[in-house]
Amino acid sequence: MRRDGDSDGLGKYRSVSNETLPISAVKYPRTFIPGRGDETDALLEAQITAIIFYKGFRSWGYATTTVDAIWQDARRTRIFDLASQAVLDGVFFAIDKGINELRSAKKSLRAFMADLVGSQVMLGYDVKLDEARTTATSITAGEFYFVIDAQEMPSPKLISVTFNRVDRFSPLLYDILATA
Repeated sequence: MRRDGDSDGLGKYRSVSNETLPISAVKYPRTFIPGRGDETDALLEAQITAIIFYKGFRSWGYATTTVDAIWQDARRTRIFDLASQAVLDGVFFAIDKGINELRSAKKSLRAFMADLVGSQVMLGYDVKLDEARTTATSITAGEFYFVIDAQEMPSPKLISVTFNRVDRFSPLLYDILATA
């Protein structure tokens, strides 16, 4: 299981769901059936991480308790929280400095986001000056507002496979029998 501070620095962006745990037994087991509705579904709907048994004990589900569907995914929330903190730390050097440092701060924002894309943490991003908030008055006050539009790399919550019985492969039987 990856945790903050792991050597590659990417662990903090990974979900703790579906990780094997060093557990040997549980007192009140609940049914888990891969690919079907089961008792864990009610827990997950209530944003409660469960422990399941499937090829070992595993954590299952990783959600926040917010009502906002976008931020119910705890992994997504963690990515944006950590990115926000890193960005604040990364542009602090430009406070009370000149325009070249402000330009460098914007470049560092782009470089940081590019690193997250390269590490497959983010899918894409755009860094821009928020011109609606960076008005002439705010510029005079030395206040500059940037916006980072970003999308994290998706994390599958469901992988569905459907088998269809068809006849269109019947002509292959002719080849099989021809070589017999």
